[in-house]
Amino acid sequence: MSKRSIKICSIVTAVVILLVVLLVILYFTVFKPKTPEATASVVNIQHVDFTLVPLTFNLTLAVEIVIKNPNFAGFKYGGSMITIYYHGDVVGSAPINAGMIHARKTETISTSVEILASKVMASSSFRSDVSKGLDFTSSTTIDGKVIILGMFKLHASAKIECTSRVWIFTATSTSTCNSEFKVQK
Repeated sequence: MSKRSIKICSIVTAVVILLVVLLVILYFTVFKPKTPEATASVVNIQHVDFTLVPLTFNLTLAVEIVIKNPNFAGFKYGGSMITIYYHGDVVGSAPINAGMIHARKTETISTSVEILASKVMASSSFRSDVSKGLDFTSSTTIDGKVIILGMFKLHASAKIECTSRVWIFTATSTSTCNSEFKVQK
């Protein structure tokens, strides 16, 4: 090998090592996965129909899940389900369609959940809860992948649990949510 070939190989090797070091530094600083913020809430009572005699009601809730992605990478998630509980019993569920949350963006995922009134009314707490508000809890897990620089794919999961109080006489509601987001490296 000539001296010129050795110099070219040395320069190419140095550039490749420098690029690898630069990519590793960027990955652990700028592109380091950050925890997205996820909240869910009953934003609207889409339909409520309540009668005292005979005692019946129908209830459909509009639920929104808001995910703020602070990363320089998109979050691609698969389909999921949101489940609504009343005193521990499942009273409704609805699908959440698959989608993508782009880098450094906030996306709102909306769905409607029809509540199974017969299950709610079968609860021993229903009659006392009607006047003070019906307490529902909701749970959903959204699984997906964070894709960094089109090369690094990390599994990520958002678990969101909410407590909502719904007043069927006034068709109003309030919600409090807790979320946990995990990125597996």
